[in-house]
Amino acid sequence: MQTSQNDGGSAAPRLLVIDDDKVQQIVLSKVRRQSRISGDHRGSVEQAIKEIENQPFECIILDLLLNGQNGILVLGEIAAHSSKTLLIRH
Repeated sequence: MQTSQNDGGSAAPRLLVIDDDKVQQIVLSKVRRQSRISGDHRGSVEQAIKEIENQPFECIILDLLLNGQNGILVLGEIAAHSSKTLLIRH
């Protein structure tokens, strides 16, 4: 995924939404696009960890209850890859 540029020419912040709820994915993706924030969404712990390992994100919105999986497992990966990432849990 390409990092978009904002009007000032600097890299726009990247947002990762980690949520298995399709409605939440749609709503948050729409808000993200309207705000011109680059990023993506993942619906499982495994997908999220793989994404976090591959590229940095300035902000992550994390559902702690992912379809019977423990979203808290993702917290360790976030900490291991970026101590500067803003985390929003829901």
